[in-house]
Amino acid sequence: MHEGHRLRMYEKLSKSPQALADHELLEILLFNAIPRANTNPLAHRLLNTFGSVQRIFSAPVSALLQVEGVGPQLAGYIKCISYFFENYKGDTEHRIPKRYHTAEFSDYLKEFFARQSYEVFAVYVLDGKGNILGCKKFTDKDENSVNINPQELTKLVLYYGGKSFILAHNHIHGPARPSASDNDLTAQCEVLCSINNIRLLDHFIYANGELYSYYQSGKMANIARSFHIQNMLSRDGDEEF
Repeated sequence: MHEGHRLRMYEKLSKSPQALADHELLEILLFNAIPRANTNPLAHRLLNTFGSVQRIFSAPVSALLQVEGVGPQLAGYIKCISYFFENYKGDTEHRIPKRYHTAEFSDYLKEFFARQSYEVFAVYVLDGKGNILGCKKFTDKDENSVNINPQELTKLVLYYGGKSFILAHNHIHGPARPSASDNDLTAQCEVLCSINNIRLLDHFIYANGELYSYYQSGKMANIARSFHIQNMLSRDGDEEF
């Protein structure tokens, strides 16, 4: 009996989800938590108790447990959905641009790093047309440093098959200017990228609302001349940058 009803509800959801009432959507959501029972009465009780779907998912566990039919496992299930939605919402509010345009990407970086309370190092992978394929963020949750494993960058190359990288990190303390260690890291990444036939486009540094670009400053070109693997193999001495 319940199986037939659930199949009909799933069919209604797939064909016309906008036609479903709040209690029906909640009923369907409870199917997985309560696999062998009619979830319709519980959906109504939850809505009658809290007044709206939003208030159900923002309610504390103690309040959820006061509703007949809600035990610790179901209350945990409801809160898990709530936490998942909040995390997803936070990500989409600061969504990575689909394509790399300097102005739009700079605005995105400022918004992202302005919310960070510790140093974060981000690597963005692009294809040959400037589309941003993905991003990997590294952090030790430290205000002053973050350690990057070069093997992780190699994994990004293999996973996305990208053609270029953009690096970005923030300074919690100090100006938006590269330190000696920032220069060393950028040089190491240039070597790694050139070995894998990947172009290192830029390295951004954010601090106090400002954004520094290795490319716009000319430092990226100097690093490429000094640390591209072909240039390193062909020259006799080191070149300062």
